[in-house]
Amino acid sequence: MSAQSNKELIIRLNEFFALGNVNAFLEYCSEDVRWGMMGTTPLVGIESVREAMTAEEFSEPPIINVRNVIAEGDMVMAEGFMSMKKKDGSTFNADFCDIYKLKEGKIKELNSYVVEQAK
Repeated sequence: MSAQSNKELIIRLNEFFALGNVNAFLEYCSEDVRWGMMGTTPLVGIESVREAMTAEEFSEPPIINVRNVIAEGDMVMAEGFMSMKKKDGSTFNADFCDIYKLKEGKIKELNSYVVEQAK
């Protein structure tokens, strides 16, 4: 895929995530996908990613605003802001930078850098 096609794919995947459409997002993950969220143990495999994306901690899908997407070959970086409502009524607001490594149109590896905004 071209760098432009890869950028469009990542934008679409963030839209799926914001709609709460986990299955559509996972269709674009390789079976052995690795998702590293800095400061935590990486998730390995599609089922681990599914469990994390459907965590009981949040009461609704996130609001995601992707501000920048940069691609070179099979590497894509998406930077933006997200807001997620927790079941306890509080809101998690954060800036993020996700770095995707794609293989044959699917996410092979994702490294997420998430910084919670000051309250």
